[in-house]
Amino acid sequence: MGQRLHAIRERTLCSSLYNQMKNLIRLSSTLSTALLLATFAHSEVHFVSAGLNTGANNGDSWANAYQGSQGLQSALAVAQAGDQIYVAQGVYKPTETSSRSVYFEWRAGIKIYGGFMGTESSPDERPRKGTAPTILSGDLDDNDTLWPTGVNSLHVVVAVDTDADSLLDRLVIKGGNSNEFSITPTRGGGLYSEQVEAIRIRDCEFIQNYAAGFGAGIAANRGGGAYLSALSVEVLDCEFRGNSADKGGGVYVDAPANARLARNRFYFNFAASEGGAGLYVALGGFVEISHSVIAWNQSFLGASKAGTGIFLDGVASTKIINCTVAMNDENGTSQSSQGFGIFSNGGAT
Repeated sequence: MGQRLHAIRERTLCSSLYNQMKNLIRLSSTLSTALLLATFAHSEVHFVSAGLNTGANNGDSWANAYQGSQGLQSALAVAQAGDQIYVAQGVYKPTETSSRSVYFEWRAGIKIYGGFMGTESSPDERPRKGTAPTILSGDLDDNDTLWPTGVNSLHVVVAVDTDADSLLDRLVIKGGNSNEFSITPTRGGGLYSEQVEAIRIRDCEFIQNYAAGFGAGIAANRGGGAYLSALSVEVLDCEFRGNSADKGGGVYVDAPANARLARNRFYFNFAASEGGAGLYVALGGFVEISHSVIAWNQSFLGASKAGTGIFLDGVASTKIINCTVAMNDENGTSQSSQGFGIFSNGGAT
């Protein structure tokens, strides 16, 4: 009898310990999940308004938005991955000084939305595009006309470790002049990125940017190495107008694993050496260009190759869908017989 009671007590004790262990494991799992979610669920909206001169200037609402031409820099200084920045209409500059090497630093997981009047609670409430332009300008001394003149930022925006959760949306990027070989790569006067995971740009305009090297409007990941082989580029509903570079006047995309460019417009861009005045893609895996207009772009100064509108250089596979490629020329020569519209050097198109 005593042995039976002892055995019952042992079973009861073991069962109790087992249940306690289960509860501890469940609690530990719950706490770990909560900590993980807390780590990745950070999301805050920072408000910016160049024209505001009242309020706390702390960015927690439109009434207290970060103010002045440096308001966006103030928001970027505190933004973390998962945050959004709402930028009202106005002109924003990388610096109020004459330092050309200062730029807007776009980082991983940060979404920057422009085009706000300054009363909206979400990007969906913004007015029609063009009604409230948010301009990121590299024209530091306010004297540009058709081209960057005088003191201009070497890059207006630089992407640093951007990923699939990063976004530029409805911004006008203009006046970058990447022409100092001794200071920075002469690429991407408007936007420069190198060795990043992903670039996502939507509904933006790149106007009158210049690069002595490649990609005045955007130079995406000009560099090399295995990391870049996984790069994803997505450019949707954007316009590239009046940009100039040696090649890739509007956009130069280098070695993406995949790139999607849809519903874009490339007008009046220039390339000095190897064509691709509108768009130049080099050494990519798969590239899709769709529902876009590439027109009135020009290669000049004795450019050695054709493809003034689109130049594909060693891209493994390219799909071009429902695009208009027209009135692109080289030194005033029409594209009718020399492939000045689209040129593919290797790969399947």
